[in-house]
Amino acid sequence: MRSSSSMPSTSRWGGNSPWSTVDSHAKPLCSDADLFALRVRSVRRVDARGRAPTVDAWRQDVRRYGRGGAHSRLADASISNLTFTRTVPDTPSPLPLTPFISLWAPVLAYMAMLFGFSSLSTLPEPPGQFSYYDVHLAAYAGLSALTTRALAKGRLRNITRGVAIGAIAISSVYGVSDEWHQLFVPGRAFDIFDIVADATGSVVGASAVGAWSIIRRRFETRNVL
Repeated sequence: MRSSSSMPSTSRWGGNSPWSTVDSHAKPLCSDADLFALRVRSVRRVDARGRAPTVDAWRQDVRRYGRGGAHSRLADASISNLTFTRTVPDTPSPLPLTPFISLWAPVLAYMAMLFGFSSLSTLPEPPGQFSYYDVHLAAYAGLSALTTRALAKGRLRNITRGVAIGAIAISSVYGVSDEWHQLFVPGRAFDIFDIVADATGSVVGASAVGAWSIIRRRFETRNVL
């Protein structure tokens, strides 16, 4: 006697339907793992479509609304992709001076001026009651101040004792070379007192700039506090 589970059943439309056969021992079409993989694959496809919209989706961003309904005005362009840029003509910018030129050019120019005065056979008399030694002192004080600025790279906070000593040494050595240069100038002579005045002026110039840097830093610290 056959089991009722293996007997074909009658379809609702009449006749025998091959899909109406019920078999209790039949295996499922797909397992839970296959169903999970199928769902994940479907999600990935949706995500991919979200990241890369089609041309039809782009066309929906730009529409014209009127009596005739919505019609495409622009094709293959998204509003987010439309950018407005203003072209500014390039203007040539002045070339900045290099740090060496901006710092040491005044020093070299000042030395050239002193060299020019030393090349003169006769010099004008100093004004008032000033002597030539006073002129030497003032002239080399200016040279030492410029040299201190150059060694400190143009910043007061960089002035240290070593910077001041270096400026004094450079200015004093140049004073010695300037006096030696006067041996070859008619009417001029090598004077040891001029060298002393040059060295004294070098000390005064470097010390003045160093003292000003200390005062400036203390003033800035007090304002901060």
